[in-house]
Amino acid sequence: ALVAESTRQNAAGAFAFRYVGRITVPGKTSVLPVYEPLFRIRATPPSSENTVSMATPVDEGPDDEETDEHGRGSGGEEVLNAWRMVSQARLLELTKIYEEGMREYVSGSIPAASRSFAKASELLPDDGPTKLLLQLCHEEKEKRLGPRWDGVIRFEHK
Repeated sequence: ALVAESTRQNAAGAFAFRYVGRITVPGKTSVLPVYEPLFRIRATPPSSENTVSMATPVDEGPDDEETDEHGRGSGGEEVLNAWRMVSQARLLELTKIYEEGMREYVSGSIPAASRSFAKASELLPDDGPTKLLLQLCHEEKEKRLGPRWDGVIRFEHK
């Protein structure tokens, strides 16, 4: 699930978010920054053994051991949907590498961006935004960037 800036601001303090990029959608001309909710922020700090729910869907549903009947993970955190459970350290490392790749992508350094997204993909192969940006980097390498490059992710179909 991706959310707009207004939703991110309204949920500030309740959820941690990852900046995904700037997008346009079919039928619209405006460019929107979008974010991915990563995990619910708890009032008490989690132990190093706890996991957080990564907001990237996977093909299979969660194991019965990962969530209870209320959608709570084994560490008590709320799972946002059928999301893969990852350690907080891995999530933070992935976010750092992804954001580096986004900076490179927006600046037009497509080979460097591709390397960053490939590294992020090694950490979490099922991460949807990383998979999308790897695909876009491949497509942009084929097209060669023009002078009007702006780093906006343009979706052609609904």
